[in-house]
Amino acid sequence: MSAELTSEGRRAAYDLALVLADTKFITAHRYSEWGMLGAPDIEEDIALSSVIQDELGHARSAYRAVTKIGADVEGGADDVDDLLYERDADEWRSATVLDEKLANWADIVGSLAFLDFATVLVFENVRDGSFDALQGMAGKVLQEESQHVQHGQAWLGVYADPDQDEFEQRDMQAAIDRFVPGVASWLGTGGSELVEAGVFTRTNDEMREEFLSEVQTLVEANGYEMPDVPDDWDDWDASTRRNAPPDPDSFTETVDEATGREHRYLAG
Repeated sequence: MSAELTSEGRRAAYDLALVLADTKFITAHRYSEWGMLGAPDIEEDIALSSVIQDELGHARSAYRAVTKIGADVEGGADDVDDLLYERDADEWRSATVLDEKLANWADIVGSLAFLDFATVLVFENVRDGSFDALQGMAGKVLQEESQHVQHGQAWLGVYADPDQDEFEQRDMQAAIDRFVPGVASWLGTGGSELVEAGVFTRTNDEMREEFLSEVQTLVEANGYEMPDVPDDWDDWDASTRRNAPPDPDSFTETVDEATGREHRYLAG
């Protein structure tokens, strides 16, 4: 049975759904920039293409949840086209680690191993809650995202293998240094309003602590160094899970390319 949300709880659920939708949509776009001949071999090209399809499916489901919840939220969106085509770049709520292009294959691995792991933690939390609008999509997302995480974690071992010379361990360390703090920030702090609403069963802090504990074990077991993770939340916005909006000067092109909205406008 779905939880009966207060206006504050429904707003928090709406914000969460929009963050998840935007993050999955932009993840698919960042991967697509590397798809077809960008991966190390044809098998990885095929695997990445499958991951992109998964991410787009997750984004589609999350956007539907946004509009369903948004119909009862003041100022909320109730149309997916409005979300994709009518928002300015600085209104998007994708994870900060996706603001820039993924620089190399190690960044792809970092996204799979760390951002998708955080996604698993969030959807496990949603699955264990009692809010139908998000809970219903959790099963499929968890199955597919767990496979992404396993794939990314396997590649951590490839980069760490001293018997290969194709993939530089320093590239993977740089990706770890980028993604681990960024994803920990995305998981955020607080979250009691989501727990009180029945959307979550655990707070953001509890998810972040589990993330950091498991990631540290994984990172150090493969011979990498665990980066420092800032614990300053003064500028963190719970509604966007970011410290600041995306920079429109650089992110507008990303939104235009991801949505194809320039072509839509040209078509009238």
